[in-house]
This record gives sequence, C-alpha cells and structure tokens, in this order.
Amino acid sequence: MNQGKTALEAWLQQVESGTEAVPGGSFLPGIGQAASHRARREDDLEWANIAVRVYELSSRAGDSERDSVLRKAMNLRAWFICKRGSTPGDPVLDRDIILRWFYKELRYSFDEVLRLIAAWKQTGLPLSERLALNDLRELRAIKNRLDPVRQLFDCGGSPDDSDLQRWLDVRDQLP
Repeated sequence: MNQGKTALEAWLQQVESGTEAVPGGSFLPGIGQAASHRARREDDLEWANIAVRVYELSSRAGDSERDSVLRKAMNLRAWFICKRGSTPGDPVLDRDIILRWFYKELRYSFDEVLRLIAAWKQTGLPLSERLALNDLRELRAIKNRLDPVRQLFDCGGSPDDSDLQRWLDVRDQLP
C-alpha cells in the first residue's frame, strides 16, 4: 500500500496472470480493506478496482473469510454505484455483478427461507430444537448478502425486480 496503486496494480497483474504465486496467509483481506478505505476516502475508482480484485483473489485463495471478503467487495461496488451509477461491464460499477452474486450464493429457495424463519421464530422451544445451527448461519448469511442489494435499492441503482423486493421484504425477519 505504501508503494502506491501503480505498484499494487503491477503486483496484482502478476498474481492474476499466474507469473507470481497467490500468496497465502491472511494479509490479502487487509490489503483489500486498506484499498477500499482509500477508494472511499478519495472517491477513487482505481483504488476501488484494486480493492475488489484483492478481495476476489482472497476468496479464491481458499481464505476462510470467503463470504466476508466477497461481501466487502459487493458493498464497495454498491457504494460506488450509488455515487456514480451503474455501468454494464465495469468491474466495479456493474450492478448485475452484485445481483448475480446474491442469487449464486443462495443455498435455499425463498419458500425454504420462509419456512426456516417460521421455525426460528417459534416460541416455547429452545433455539437448538427450532433450527439447526447451519440453517441459522445460512439465514444470517442471506441477511448479510442482502446489504449491498438493499444499498442499490435505496439509491435507485437497482432495477424494479419483484423477486429481489420480496427478499428485501423478509430481510428484517432474518436472524
């Protein structure tokens, strides 16, 4: 980060092209977060592009924080789309990247989620008997993944989509 975006961009190109090995360890999300912070502070799309690429690289490197880093990339995209508008094909400003990611990561149908929400809200039983821990975690993950989608809806950066709207309508019911 101290060497600037030109040096970081050159390093990313080498890693992405395979001429340099993908580094292990947990420093990739930190680089992504620092680049994301600069992108927002300086309103700099180049820094945003670097941050998104580092987050995506981290998610492919088998990082245990895969969901977290992808969500950070999507939140950064949503932030810039709300400021600048959506640009199809742009690696940061294309709203469809966020929407495709949301649907791709879903492990349950909408109806299954409604059933799980009802079970979770059921009173009189201990939580461990209402819902399996994996189901509870997945419901929370869906709620988290809806954050960038909601950002798009709130700023008018998302198309009218009744399916997405119903997901947003149940967001506050998710754990």
